[in-house]
Amino acid sequence: MKNSFQFILLIISLFFLENCENKKSYDHKKDVYVDTFDEPELALPYNGYVEYYSSPIISEAILTIKTPSGKNSTLVKLKNSLYKTDVLSVFIRPGQSVTIKVPLGSFKLYYASGEKWYGDKFLFGPNTIYSIADDIFTFKRTEDQYYEYFSQWTVELILRQYGNLETSRISASEF
Repeated sequence: MKNSFQFILLIISLFFLENCENKKSYDHKKDVYVDTFDEPELALPYNGYVEYYSSPIISEAILTIKTPSGKNSTLVKLKNSLYKTDVLSVFIRPGQSVTIKVPLGSFKLYYASGEKWYGDKFLFGPNTIYSIADDIFTFKRTEDQYYEYFSQWTVELILRQYGNLETSRISASEF
């Protein structure tokens, strides 16, 4: 009985190891073996698909994001500027824009872009470009004698000469 249990455990372990190994292919130009990415491409989420990572949004603060035309879609994340925790993400198709409600607070804007969508885990695959805006975006409520105002920001993720939004490339692990 003990030997059959060990044999079954050995078979399961070998199956697990074989299926968990990184698949490799040979790059003849570089004369090395490289990891092969073979995840299935998925349909793009709809433009404006938002995922909130915390409680429902009760503020009237507004964020509008515009993206360049072309082939690349964009996934934008807002993270708490102090704790770097995810607050929300929104998917934007090429050349489109979205307007969403955001919570009050101060946030850093991260974004990933690419042509083909592989889902929340792999985003745009090995060709994903990751970036962060250098500014902190603060959304707040202000009141005067008659009205209540909420912050509104419009961000154009479109490369422009003399643009006023500085961005930096980051690694996938920072995203």
